[in-house]
Amino acid sequence: MISILAKRLQELRLKNNLSQLQMGQRTNLSPSVISSYETGARTPTLENLITIASVFKVSTDYLLGLEHEDRLNTDGLSRKDIEALQTLISSLKGKSI
Repeated sequence: MISILAKRLQELRLKNNLSQLQMGQRTNLSPSVISSYETGARTPTLENLITIASVFKVSTDYLLGLEHEDRLNTDGLSRKDIEALQTLISSLKGKSI
């Protein structure tokens, strides 16, 4: 699980074009702590894990490898838009809501 966490942290940071310093500033952690998380030398505390998940708008389960995909970011969409997306996703999966 630790290697998955380390990999996902680095992937999210790079996907968002952040340096370790910038990620540290957003999470109130030092770049060396971010680096140690990404190498698997250290694991985040529960509080830090929640903070990181919040910054990247993913679940802690995703960070820990318990979910295989990050969640769809629906910030700024209306309830109607979200329902339309859910219908489309269900249709693509061949399931009804």
